[in-house]
Amino acid sequence: MVQPQGFWSALLATLVCLVPAGEAAAQVYPRAFQMSVWNCCGASPTNLDQDVASFSDGYPQPPGRSIMFGFDWSTPVSARHYDWSRILAVENDEPFTSVGGSPCASINYNQQFSAISNQLAARASELATVAPLTRFWVNFTPREVGWMKGGCSMVNQAYMDVVSEDRYYDYFYPTVEPDYDWLVSHPATPYQQVALVPGTFYRPGHDDPSRQADILDGYFAYAFWQNQTCNLPRGPRGITGSYDGCPVWIVFAWLSGNWTDPKDGTNYVGEVDPRLADTVTAAWRAQVAVPLRPGLDHQLSRGQIVELIQMLDQ
Repeated sequence: MVQPQGFWSALLATLVCLVPAGEAAAQVYPRAFQMSVWNCCGASPTNLDQDVASFSDGYPQPPGRSIMFGFDWSTPVSARHYDWSRILAVENDEPFTSVGGSPCASINYNQQFSAISNQLAARASELATVAPLTRFWVNFTPREVGWMKGGCSMVNQAYMDVVSEDRYYDYFYPTVEPDYDWLVSHPATPYQQVALVPGTFYRPGHDDPSRQADILDGYFAYAFWQNQTCNLPRGPRGITGSYDGCPVWIVFAWLSGNWTDPKDGTNYVGEVDPRLADTVTAAWRAQVAVPLRPGLDHQLSRGQIVELIQMLDQ
């Protein structure tokens, strides 16, 4: 459901008034969305930081269910040796950054985009055969979302089960929200879900950790409201037991450890770092600690179990 302009700001302001000072706004109600943090760079998240673990493609797969981050879309799925039954989704991180411009603007850009998109589609098709319950997730930059909003609908493709956008330094309301409203209201398929990707870091000398923590509240409020009703069609993935039908599949944070960009030397201090304990870490962990709303956690309902058994028997 897309709300009128200004609705989210008003809602967030109201929620803030309902909780004691220092507590995250969305904690007023049971949490309606799952959370995870990109496990990277020498500092791994714990159960205090996430509901489900993550790992980068090419690294050891953790025990239990997890999300693969940075899926290598140029390599066939048959070349991997994972236990796919435990991987909830594979995230393709910003695959279209090398495209020179909107694929609807010129034949050259169209060819650049299509070459990458065709490879992604091939991996998605392979994945559907090897791991039919694993979601295929594509993470866009604001540039690609801008192409879509400008009328280039071909950017968002039907093979994408989950889509998201990297945008770390702006408040969700009113800057980031319009992009997600667009994705929610213009899905490539009726069952396509979105992932919210907030930044859980700060750059020493560039950012204010308290402001970075404040930005998170908008993501939490949006995910909470969107997931009040989880009735999207299940699509080809069927019943996975992981937030099926919810508009927001996950709130996935970047990043846990500390990373230095080799291109420009910028240092990113992640969510697990003690320097963020009173700001970003506190805000994120406070939200993880909120009990999940019954019926939206990882447990299947009786009706879903019956349907799953019927599907497996076919």
